[in-house]
Amino acid sequence: MKTIGGPFGRSPFGPLREHILKVKDCIELLPSLMKAFLEANQEEIKAIAKDISKEEHAADQIKKRIREHLSKSLFASIHRADVLAMLKEQDNIADVCEEVGMLLAVRKTELPKELAALLIQTVEEVTQTVLLVCQASEKLVKLEEDSSDRAIHEIYDLIESVQKKEWETDSLQQLFLEKLFTLESQMNPIHIYFLMTIIKQIGEIANHADNTGDCMRRILAR
Repeated sequence: MKTIGGPFGRSPFGPLREHILKVKDCIELLPSLMKAFLEANQEEIKAIAKDISKEEHAADQIKKRIREHLSKSLFASIHRADVLAMLKEQDNIADVCEEVGMLLAVRKTELPKELAALLIQTVEEVTQTVLLVCQASEKLVKLEEDSSDRAIHEIYDLIESVQKKEWETDSLQQLFLEKLFTLESQMNPIHIYFLMTIIKQIGEIANHADNTGDCMRRILAR
């Protein structure tokens, strides 16, 4: 892969790696947020939501720096639009993590015990999906040092794993909703809508991770 100069160094992937590490910091707080939600610990929810917002803001600042310094002249073999698309999808992961935290912080909602295991399982799958994207991003950065077929295939394998995890997350999201509606007669309609929104947003995190993988595919195909 051709080396490319610029304000961040020789490779355009260095700042993307810096950004995805902040995204990783956001997603790693999500299981703790859900644990606090299950325990109805509103103070802990607010504290973790604040931490997620802090990490999201840091990711946003990196995103702005990349966009400000990313000139069209920087790219030869790598298309600027592909890099910006990947940056956008990475940033969406952090944005949605923050939104989930904010929703849980502003409204106290009881989660029926029948839904607890499914929610935790879904969050675990989503977290693993994003962590796989982070691994792929790390390997993408290292391609300038080792652009062998083996190294490239490792990234493709990780992207395939991300797609599988995203599908599994969709399945769990469907199961959660089906179970939620069996409890419909026992619940406040606003609670139902709120939980629908939360599970949808959690699923969106996995969707953005999958989209990030698709952006990597396009970059590798150039």
